[in-house]
This record gives sequence, structure tokens and C-alpha cells, in this order.
Amino acid sequence: MHYSRLRGFISNDLYGNETHRFDNLVLPKLSLALQSSAKKKAIFIHLMGSHLKYDKRYPEEFKQFSDGPYYSYSSAPTSTQKNFLNSYDNTILFSDTIINTAIKKLSDQAKESAGLYSLTYISDHGEEVFNSIDFKGHRPNNITPAMVEIPFITWFSDQYLQTNTKKIETLKDNRSQPAMLDQFFHYALSLMSIDSDIINARKNLFSNQYQPRERIVYGRNYDKVIKSDAPLKKAD
Repeated sequence: MHYSRLRGFISNDLYGNETHRFDNLVLPKLSLALQSSAKKKAIFIHLMGSHLKYDKRYPEEFKQFSDGPYYSYSSAPTSTQKNFLNSYDNTILFSDTIINTAIKKLSDQAKESAGLYSLTYISDHGEEVFNSIDFKGHRPNNITPAMVEIPFITWFSDQYLQTNTKKIETLKDNRSQPAMLDQFFHYALSLMSIDSDIINARKNLFSNQYQPRERIVYGRNYDKVIKSDAPLKKAD
């Protein structure tokens, strides 16, 4: 079996404050991986994303958000809170651009090679940014929905969609089902069309046998204890 491995790191410290390295530095690495002669590829990219400090996570040209409206636990957020809300929104804008560029690279490659390409984007956690409580970041105590409800985005090339019609339809049927990241293993194997008897259909979003289970976060039932349906307050 032939395989190649490329590894690259854009930040060797916790915040990256001193070097001002941003997530767009992974894109040339993605291009190199796509150009690899390996016939089959699984590429993993770990982004810094929206980790604190938010204002250190994007280049100056992505400083687009600077005023309201603000959606906050408070009807009158402080100027400091507004600054964090603005910088956090800028991180999301920057991350969206990175993901969109990665998809464009895969799409172009798929058109050239007529191959099967897909992209899955997930976060390991979310961030509370004065959304429902007076707090920014994430922590194991006093958990809020914003800390644990995360994006799960998938993209497939036309060739992949045409080759896996039934599997994609099942995934669409399950797209609104609750899930947890510890089930990602089963999804990933099916995504890559790897057959194995260790795949549990009840934990696999590509399966019509998928069964949502109780979601436990730090020993607490998320849906019964943590999740809140309280509407957000809008502050101008």
C-alpha cells in the first residue's frame, strides 16, 4: 500500500500572538497534498478558528464588523463586550473564507481528475460570547448551548454525489438529527467507503438505521438540563 504524509504547523504557541500566523497558511499545504501522487488521500486540517484571543485570529482586512445590531444576553452590552462580539464575528467571516477556499480547491481538482472528493468541517466545541450569560469562551461548568452546539458542514463533488446517490439521500434525511462527535468515526469510514464490521449503523449518519441517543455533556443530559429555548435579546 502506497501512502504519503505531509505535516505542517502554523502555530507552536497557545495564542499565536507574537507571530501573527493565521489559518490561511494551511491552504498552500492543502494544495501540496492535493498534488501528491498518492491515489487515495485523507487530508486532516486543524484550524485555530475562533479560539481566544479573537482579535488575533484574522488579518486586518477581515476586520469588517464594528457596530450593531448585537445579539446578547444583555439589552445594553458594554463597549468591551461589543468589541469581543465584533472580533468574534470577524473570526467567523475569516473561517468561512478558509472553508470556501478549500472547497474551491477540491472542486477544481475534481473537475480536472473526475475523482470523488468530499469535505467535512466540524468544530470540537463552540464559544459563548455574551450570548446567554456574561461570559466569553468555553468551560466545563455552567455550560451554555453556544459552547457545545457546533457546525457540521459537508460538501461533495458531483462525481461523489453521482456515485453515492443512496448514501447521500440518507445523509440528507438525517441532517436534522441530533448527534455527538464521538460518533464521527462511523461517519468517516462510510464517507470514505471503507467497509468494516466495527461500523455501527445506529451511530452512522449515512445509515437509515441511525438512532439518536442521549447526549451527555460533562455527565449532564444536554437536552434535559443544559439546552435552553430562551430567545436571544437584541441590543442596538
